[in-house]
Amino acid sequence: MGERFCEIAERHVVTGGPAHQEEVYQTLHWGLELVLKAYLHRRGWDDQRCIDEVRHDLSKALAACEREGLGGVSQKAREFLAVLGCYSKVHRVDEFVAMGAGGWTPVEATTLAADLRSAVRRAFV
Repeated sequence: MGERFCEIAERHVVTGGPAHQEEVYQTLHWGLELVLKAYLHRRGWDDQRCIDEVRHDLSKALAACEREGLGGVSQKAREFLAVLGCYSKVHRVDEFVAMGAGGWTPVEATTLAADLRSAVRRAFV
């Protein structure tokens, strides 16, 4: 499911133009949250533990995944998740976009998301 949200974000980048930036970043948040939580579930976490320890915080989710053994995540991806997560976890992606999206373009954001998804896929093998 998380992969699908990320793929939708990638399509918005290709077809939507600047008017769809908010959709790109919000959809990336949903997708990456699900991808990271899928990793945690694979490592034995249940829904309640995800709720208690991570909620919708992308940085907390990534940190939990790394404690559980996820490797290969770039510093840039960490920085992107930290900035996006500050806005998206409180439903303010519109402000994230209005403030310049932390300096990341939608293309850069989807590329970082693809890299993170690849790291998670490699860990599932």
